[in-house]
This record gives sequence, structure tokens and C-alpha cells, in this order.
Amino acid sequence: LSHFSMQKINGTEVTQNDMIMAERLFGILAHVASSELPQYRLISILGDVRKKQFRYLLETKGKKPGLVNEENSDSKRLVGENTNRATLNYTTRDFYNERLEEIKEKKKFCKMYMEDLVKEATEINMKNEALQKLWPQMFIELVRDAVIEIRNKNSYMKLCLHQITDQ
Repeated sequence: LSHFSMQKINGTEVTQNDMIMAERLFGILAHVASSELPQYRLISILGDVRKKQFRYLLETKGKKPGLVNEENSDSKRLVGENTNRATLNYTTRDFYNERLEEIKEKKKFCKMYMEDLVKEATEINMKNEALQKLWPQMFIELVRDAVIEIRNKNSYMKLCLHQITDQ
């Protein structure tokens, strides 16, 4: 159980020899625990390990090449220990059910959100199509109204001057 990084047990300091003996005695425990884990738990543990490996790779990307190999072996050892530690953590059925409920709620929220987005996009598209159909007639009417308005130059200039003085 060296992956728990225990320094003392019941006031007695843990030696390297104690760790080796414990690994010989209890080494199979992590294997048995991982083989008995439910699928969902195993997937979540492996997902966490992958995230940590990716984070570690990003952190060591800019370092010297000689150091990366030494740190890479340390990283693999730490990742293995973290996997073993996570494997030995016990999760209750209630926690699992709560997690499932949380996932269901998130799925429901995402589905409703996507439906709202699709509905809004559909409405925008329908409005755009309606504008494309009406625009030619609207443009003709705007041009016609502008021509009628400025046909009589003197009355148009008086109207503009009146609008300016009102402002």
C-alpha cells in the first residue's frame, strides 16, 4: 500500500523494507479491487488518469530533454499509484445513484437547451425567408415614396427645413 504515502503507522515510522513487505503481502489487493470494480467506476478512474498524464505532458513540454526521461518514469509511477489509490476508494450505491441522477439532470438540461437553440434558429430562418420574399416589394415602395416625396423640390425643401427646426 505504498501508494498511500504513509510516513507513520500507529506512531511507528514506515521504512522502505516495510513498504516492500507490504507490497509483497498486499500487492494483489489492487489487482483484485480493480477487477471487481463496476464499469462506470473503472472508466472514471482511467479518464482521470488520462487527464493527469496529459497535464503532465503539457507541463514538461518546454523542459530539457535529459530531464524529461527521468520525470516521465516518475510520472508513470505516480499515475500508477494514483490509479491504485482511486481503485481502492469505496463508492456507495447511494453515491452512484446520486451521480446517475445528476447526469440525467444534465442530459435533460442539455436536451432542452439544444431544443431551444434549434427552435430559435428555425424562427430566425423563417423570418429571413419572409424578408427575402417581401424585400423586393418593400424596396419598390420605399423608392416610390421617396420619388413622390421629392417630386416637388420646393415643398420637399420646406419639409426638410421644418423637420430640422423642430429638432
